[in-house]
Amino acid sequence: MRRNDIPNFVMINLGADVVGEDDLINKIKEREIRLQKRNNNFLICTNDCIHKLTRVGKEIGRKGLMPNEKCGTLVSEFLLPKHVKLFKSENTYIFKLNKLNTLNINIGDVYMSNDEIRENINHLFEHLENLEFFHFNFKHVKTIYLSSTMGFPFKIKKNSL
Repeated sequence: MRRNDIPNFVMINLGADVVGEDDLINKIKEREIRLQKRNNNFLICTNDCIHKLTRVGKEIGRKGLMPNEKCGTLVSEFLLPKHVKLFKSENTYIFKLNKLNTLNINIGDVYMSNDEIRENINHLFEHLENLEFFHFNFKHVKTIYLSSTMGFPFKIKKNSL
């Protein structure tokens, strides 16, 4: 979602799947574009266009696609190409903290070995330590809790990984 200053073909070349403004909002409203709630779906919008999304706020809000500054999906016009390229990369994942500053994230599946899950946990810690947002708070994390989807959580010390 963007203004007309940046040509459509530039955004498509950067990896955007769908580009538009009023026409895109009308397609969402008429359900021509199917919105899905998955980790790799993002709606990136400029500050100038955010007020137009109120017409389809109910549809995109339910799917968790409403752009906001915390997730980096509400950006200024000159940062739009950078963010499209960033979100289109394969390793993009939005971290959300709840009110208790708890981060819930999937780090493995049943078919994975213990070493693969341990490697995913180590990569997660390395990545969170390098993020600017978590830089101060994340150094104070001493333990994590692991659980299966419906299982009882157990405590793991950060140093034991």
